[in-house]
Amino acid sequence: PSELAALAQGDVRVAPPCSWKGLKRRAMERVAEERLSELGAWRAWESLISIGDSEIERLAAKELGLALADRGVVRYVKTVKLVEEPVPARLTAQARELCRRLREIVDHPGSRHYSAAYLMPPRF
Repeated sequence: PSELAALAQGDVRVAPPCSWKGLKRRAMERVAEERLSELGAWRAWESLISIGDSEIERLAAKELGLALADRGVVRYVKTVKLVEEPVPARLTAQARELCRRLREIVDHPGSRHYSAAYLMPPRF
């Protein structure tokens, strides 16, 4: 299996922590390039939006987004950092709030990071 697949299965021996961001970015980049080839490289995206529960994902998306912006492929980079390892009730609440606010995130005119606190009421 690929390094990223091995990491997804919990095998952290595959790569040291410093390279996890690189692995994540390469995986994101492969998906982005596939979408670009399907849609046509001439078509620019308004935003690259990453939703994930790790800081590594956030940093990888930001790095990729800046590289794509330099190529004129994307205008804005938006990241949503979810709570890592939430209890089921919090995961459900987070997912519901994300669904409720997704249009607001998409429509925001600029790059922005949304923390887990943005999606969660204070009672959690």
